[in-house]
Amino acid sequence: MTAQEFDKIFQERVDKAYNDYASPPQRERIYKQAIYNAFEALYNMPVDQEWTDELRSFIKINQPYTLTNNAINIDTTIPDYNHYLFSRIEYEIPVSQKFIKFTYSGVGTIRAFTKIPAVMRTGDLVKISGATMAEANGSFFLKKIGICVYELFSNAQLTDSVTATQLEGADGSITQVIRNGAIVIYSDERISRLDVPTRTNPRVIIAENSIVVQPEGATAVYLDYLTNPPVFITQTNGVFDNTFDLETVYPAKFLYQIIGKAEEIFNVQTKDTQSFRDGVSLENLNP
Repeated sequence: MTAQEFDKIFQERVDKAYNDYASPPQRERIYKQAIYNAFEALYNMPVDQEWTDELRSFIKINQPYTLTNNAINIDTTIPDYNHYLFSRIEYEIPVSQKFIKFTYSGVGTIRAFTKIPAVMRTGDLVKISGATMAEANGSFFLKKIGICVYELFSNAQLTDSVTATQLEGADGSITQVIRNGAIVIYSDERISRLDVPTRTNPRVIIAENSIVVQPEGATAVYLDYLTNPPVFITQTNGVFDNTFDLETVYPAKFLYQIIGKAEEIFNVQTKDTQSFRDGVSLENLNP
């Protein structure tokens, strides 16, 4: 469905001598408003699967952001932001133990040893610094293979080994990297003393055009959110585009939702109450 086809379907739906009522630029403005109306109507539906399927082109996941003053400025950093969905907040926690030794046998991956049992478990992400084995410095996922023995991997699936050019090293300081999910906390919920944000149970507040993270000290945020519409139905010099397929961005069902909302807007503007009621009834029968 191109913009020209979209416009044609809309004109058939309103069944008017169309040029007497709205010019192409006016129709373009109606379509833009209709996209937002259809978006919000679907987003507020109680069935998550319905709106996630139809608004799939609006959904971004695992978008990494650094923080300034413990916040992400929406206007400057996420200009296409529309609705918050979910986030994981990253904190770095120094570990009191050190890796006292690193070894590499020439096959497999680097092994790291602590003097006493440490708090890290299989799958944990750590940053190692100060090791005399150069390749042991950096960010790694751990696989615990003994009480004080770990293997280092470069991916969370623990399949990508880390090799070294030397057989042994020592003295690696450890920083544990934790990432926990966060939900939005609203002002009236901040009264509760039983649900204080912590590094293992963080929260975000949306205020002052920013996403503010609590508690302080986070090093990164991985954000899921809904964007603004990526494509609008536009015209140039009175002609709607006949080349770009809108269905490569929006599902056909969502495009028909937009047409329905555009019909409602048009009928209200032209004071055609009967057509407005008919359009709403059709929309209710074909959600």
